[in-house]
Amino acid sequence: MSQSIIDEPISLSYSNGKLFPSNGIFTSYILFAVGLLFSFQGAWRVGLPMMILSSFVILSNYGVQFDRDGTFIREYINYFGFIKISKRFETTKWTYVTVLPGKSTNTLFSRSTNYINQTNYFYQICLLNERYGHKKELINLSSKPETEALAKSLAQLLQLHYFEYDPAVIRASYRRKL
Repeated sequence: MSQSIIDEPISLSYSNGKLFPSNGIFTSYILFAVGLLFSFQGAWRVGLPMMILSSFVILSNYGVQFDRDGTFIREYINYFGFIKISKRFETTKWTYVTVLPGKSTNTLFSRSTNYINQTNYFYQICLLNERYGHKKELINLSSKPETEALAKSLAQLLQLHYFEYDPAVIRASYRRKL
């Protein structure tokens, strides 16, 4: 017996990970340890601000929440992991849900002209308007089949059309505008 996508509950909240790049988070863990060491040594006026600043970088994250009726989407940022600031927007100006490939590159420089590039490849669920001119990035995932299945179920929830991304269609749409 095949299981329908309707049988599986759709999560209404997705975390997109940390707000800061991984090299900044790694540095913050070191600063937190140094701040803790300063605090134990009695220099808490130096150690406490270091620990608070590094906790801010380590614990901050961002994500997206969907309304149950699919009319609103909230993008949120959690500072220190619990101070939530969100921005709400309507889904009425969007027509399509699609999956786009993406990548994020962070570069760590040192004093000795050496640098390290860290590139993360992912797939993101995006909303597109009717003419494909504007996009709204929602969720980042690492697996393409998982991302496509989630995009299709979110298209049903938001009452939008799922669009199989094809760069040729987008380029043809832009040529018609000119």
